Amino acid sequence: MYNIVEQLVNTRINGNSIKGNKTYENMLKRVSLADIQLYADNFGIITYGRLKLDCIEQIRNKIER
Repeated sequence: MYNIVEQLVNTRINGNSIKGNKTYENMLKRVSLADIQLYADNFGIITYGRLKLDCIEQIRNKIER
């Protein structure tokens, strides 16, 4: 699942939308919120919220800095 989360984060870093894209939406469905939070922990990022997409955005914002 780590690879899927990484692809979703990179998608957002590259400026592409997850919503509205079937491929990315299906990838988002395959991962859990816990998978996303574990990925964030690897970068020392703490994510807040219950929505997977919000957590992906938080990771993107921290990595882009």
